Amino acid sequence: MNKRYHASASQTLAAIQSLYEAKYLSYPRTDCAYITDEEFDYLVANLTKYLGLVSKPVALTNTTPNKRYVNGKKVEEHYAIIMTKVVPTKEKLASLPKLQQQVYDLVLRTTLAMFADPYEYEETTIITQVGDANFKATGKVPTKQGWQALFDDHKAEQQEAATLPLVHQGDQVQANLQTPQKETTPPVPFTEGTLITAMKTAGKTLDDEAAQAILKDLQGIGTSATRENVLEILKKRGYLVTEKNKLHVSEAGITLCEAVELEPLLTSPEMTAK
Repeated sequence: MNKRYHASASQTLAAIQSLYEAKYLSYPRTDCAYITDEEFDYLVANLTKYLGLVSKPVALTNTTPNKRYVNGKKVEEHYAIIMTKVVPTKEKLASLPKLQQQVYDLVLRTTLAMFADPYEYEETTIITQVGDANFKATGKVPTKQGWQALFDDHKAEQQEAATLPLVHQGDQVQANLQTPQKETTPPVPFTEGTLITAMKTAGKTLDDEAAQAILKDLQGIGTSATRENVLEILKKRGYLVTEKNKLHVSEAGITLCEAVELEPLLTSPEMTAK
């Protein structure tokens, strides 16, 4: 939601909470990516109604549970966020606040994707020999949209993908060699969405394998119920500021970082793991 609609974590959670209270979406404060057979069955039973809320027809033929999504053993307290049996009419959906419409639409399309056909494409690789060096170019041409037909942004990404010319083995080509002068660029600033993802995967950078395993089991720093609140507190206290959907550390935030660096345990993911 942050990348797509520039909605903050707190705004998104509030929208999901409202949809939950209206009985349109399941319990919102969960990190689980699975549902049980019971949820799958009612989704199948309501596919026609759900599809009526999508702007274009998509074939939803995969109505057999797939362990990639449907696995009761992976569900603990709450299953993944999905639509409920209460399906709003188009008119009712249109009457909701804009962000709630966007949240419901994204959950709807993401959930329906598991019933759609796979996305298929042809990939072409060209190896061009210039002197003693080989240069590799890769291009993709979609042959079957499948589940990607549910998402307009995927079409834009496909159009931006490299389109390779028609060539045959042994063709002679004209080489255009350049030596551009560039400077290294700093890392891309976090958005609220990418920072929350980084919090979930904080253990990946640890050297301690035991701590890494614990953090992976705990799903990183914080929980689905607390990460958004942590960001809001940091923003309200002036440690983080948002500019053009990017998060930046303020002067006060830099001072805080310098202070806590004096005691490494305060900033250690390993401490969280233990």
